[in-house]
Formats: sequence, structure tokens, C-alpha cells
Amino acid sequence: MPAQKHQYLLRGEITATAPLSVTYVGLDGRLPRTPHGEVFLNSGTLRGPLRKAALRVAKEQVNEALSLQTLYMLGEGVDTTREVNNEAGKYYDPAAEQRLRETNLILDMFGRWRLAGQLSVSPLRTAAGNVMQAGQGTRHDQFERDPSLVEWLSEEDQAALRDMIASASASMADIAPLQAEIKQLKAQYRKTDDREQKSQLWKQVERLEAEIKELRENRKGAENSIKHPIEGYEAIAPGSTLSSTLKLRNVSEASLGLLLETLIVFSRHPVIGGHQGAGGTLEARWTVYRRDAGSLQAEEIGEVALDELGIQLIGDALEAAREAFRAAIPTQDLSCYLLEQAMQKAPRGR
Repeated sequence: MPAQKHQYLLRGEITATAPLSVTYVGLDGRLPRTPHGEVFLNSGTLRGPLRKAALRVAKEQVNEALSLQTLYMLGEGVDTTREVNNEAGKYYDPAAEQRLRETNLILDMFGRWRLAGQLSVSPLRTAAGNVMQAGQGTRHDQFERDPSLVEWLSEEDQAALRDMIASASASMADIAPLQAEIKQLKAQYRKTDDREQKSQLWKQVERLEAEIKELRENRKGAENSIKHPIEGYEAIAPGSTLSSTLKLRNVSEASLGLLLETLIVFSRHPVIGGHQGAGGTLEARWTVYRRDAGSLQAEEIGEVALDELGIQLIGDALEAAREAFRAAIPTQDLSCYLLEQAMQKAPRGR
């Protein structure tokens, strides 16, 4: 008999313990806004690290040698061999897809092209008032902070250092007004809805950025000046809470077990987003619900709480799910990611 299918929901919140930031293309360093006074981080900001943690689960528990293409398929859903592309249009066999999902629970959970993952991760939403500017500062030249370092340099290098400092200072004087103009143009770009005006403004930005690039390329030493102000970036402030929901659709108890094992691995390094050298850490707490076919309400079956010190799994049903995943490990073939491969597998229970 096939394993009974359920819907699982982990609903709770994430708390930032350091600034959380993500760079999104086209937003000029700003975080996405909703019309309801909120900012959010896209679902991939959490789903991506969870997928990498699931790959670590495979390495540590399934203990199966994996090829390069399999690692890319599991860790990123990327088909480096183009076999999935070639598979498209040949045929579609629902029975083969089901066997593929049963044989490769990681692929079932996170998916690949033409195979939707069963795990949905909500955007992480919080009030817009929780946004701050992080990472500002000024980078200093180490020789200005500690002139005694020049004692290690030869006379030739000391002369080169003097030339680099003079060149950088001169070019920064030329670059600063261009950067200020770019900032103003980008602010105008964000405010207007006129497509033609947007196009003209962006052309001006590109022209000024080309001038800055030329100035930097012509300076002596590093292309980017060692000594310069750092504007920082938008981030969600430490102490802010963000709503979070993880949902597993039409999966077996073993899949919940895989998700729990994934969260255990993630708790070792609970970090999301960019600028991880200065932020990205979080704490999280979810209530776990299960809803079976025909039921009108989901049933609470446990809780999950994690931070940098560890993870708590509360509820007998959660431990049973972990046990179900461990029992399913002998049936897994993580190198199986094609329908044609899955067709060669014997249906479970036969």
C-alpha cells in the first residue's frame, strides 16, 4: 500500500538577531515594499538555505556517493547535463513521476524544472518601520592608522605608496560629485512612472557610471579607493519579527521527517541573506500542523524552535516523522532525477 499522504504546515515567526538584508535586482539597494506598510524578503531567501541544508542531510545520513550533476540537481535544481531539457516533450508518465518523488525525497520537496517541489515557503514579512540603514562607515588606509608599517617597505615601495595615496585622493575628488548626481537621478527614477522619462534618467546614470569607471581605472593602485565612505544598505533591524510559513503539500510522514532534519542542519548556521560577515543571523519558532484528506481543520502536532545554540522539536509526531525518514533512507536513490530513470524503479509496496 502506498504511504498515506498529508498536508503539513509550519506557521510562526522569525526574529532577526542581526541586520537582515538582501540585494534585489532593480531596487537600487532597497527592500521590496507591499501596499500595506510592510517590507518583505522573497521566499527564496529562506528556501535557498533550506535546500542547501537538505543537501547536507543527504551527505550525512543517506551516505551515497553523488556525481557533480546530481549535486547541482539536488542543491540548486540545475540540470548541467541538459537531460531534463531533452526529456521534455518525449512523454509524460504520471506513474513515473510518482516513483521519482518516492525515490528522491529531496527532489520531491524542492523540485526541478518541470517537477514542482512540494515545499512552499512564504515571503518573510515585517512592518516597514523595522527597516534601518546598516553597514555605514568609512574605510581607512592602514598606513594612516599605523604609519609604522612603512618600516617594512623598501624605498621603492614607499615611493609607490605616496603615489597611490595622491592618485586616489585626486580621483575621489572627481568621483564624489558624480556619485551624488547618480544618487539624485536614481531617486527621480524611482518616483516617476513615465517609461520614457525612466529610460532617459537611466541613460544619464549609465553615462555617469562609465565616467566613474574610467576615473577608477586610470588611478594608481586599486581600482576602488581603499579610503572611502561606505553608504551602507537597507536591512531589517535586529529584534524585528517576520511572519513565516512553511507548507508541505501531499507528502508522506517521511517528508516531514526530511524537513525536520533539514531544519536541524540549518540551526547549526541559521543565516539568510547577504552581508553575512556582519549580519543575517536569526531565531525561529513554528507551530506544526497536520491536515489529512477529508478533515475540516488542521491538527496541531508539535513545535519547532531554533537559534544558534540549537533546536527544539516538541511533540511525539515530530519524532515519529524523523523515524519515518530514517526508515525511508534505504529506498532512496538521490541520483535518480529523470522520469526515464524512475520508470526502471519498481513501484513501492510491490
